Amino acid sequence: MAKELEKKAEGKKPEVKKKKEKKFKLGAYLKEMWGEVKKLTWLSPKELAKNTGVVIVVVIAVTIIIYILDFAFGKPMELLLGASAPSASPESMLSVMEKLLIG
Repeated sequence: MAKELEKKAEGKKPEVKKKKEKKFKLGAYLKEMWGEVKKLTWLSPKELAKNTGVVIVVVIAVTIIIYILDFAFGKPMELLLGASAPSASPESMLSVMEKLLIG
């Protein structure tokens, strides 16, 4: 019985369905895109101004926090390292660039 099933299975080749490749159609794409754009809900000018204000306030707050943390951790490091810390003055940066470019 198993041999009969094997013979039947050998005789039949599995059917492989080939998918048709869809060609890109610009017109159809633009039509679908425009349909999706119509579904969007846009902010009112009042909501837009409010949200923009919130973003600006948050950016300023985070900037201040980073500045305070930089100052708080930078001063002790400066005291610990003292004069051995490399200088980051514009003159020293310029001299390093000149050495790199000129050789």
